[in-house]
Amino acid sequence: MKKELDKIAERLDTMNTTLVRNTTTLEHHVKRTDILEAAIQSTNGEVQEVQKHVAGVRMVTKVSVAALSAASAIVGIIYVLSRLL
Repeated sequence: MKKELDKIAERLDTMNTTLVRNTTTLEHHVKRTDILEAAIQSTNGEVQEVQKHVAGVRMVTKVSVAALSAASAIVGIIYVLSRLL
């Protein structure tokens, strides 16, 4: 009977050791996860700023192309009219 109790006690000791090791590993994992989540939040904010900038550049590009197209059309009309007159 004593041998069986000793075996059970050994198994409990092994289980406790495993539990302590798993708890420590879990604590490290939670810390890393918290750090990564904070980094993702920061990165998301930066990405949104870049997206706003890109949208602004696209708008400026579209307006510039439209203005250059209009200017080219005006120059073309003036050229044709000057050749006719």
